[in-house]
Amino acid sequence: MVYRYNPRENAMYLSGGKPRKLPGLLKQYHHLDHHSLAIMIRVWAQAHRVIRPSDDVVVRP
Repeated sequence: MVYRYNPRENAMYLSGGKPRKLPGLLKQYHHLDHHSLAIMIRVWAQAHRVIRPSDDVVVRP
């Protein structure tokens, strides 16, 4: 599954699903480019079992 991350709302979306708010601590990475930010969010989400290892995260511009 691919989750979309919206930096403005600091939330992840699964297509057609409800937003899942993420901790504010992730906002410290918003200065990164979208590719690097997506990697950071994916690593955090997998470590906290928010997503499965096979899932991916993309950052919505």
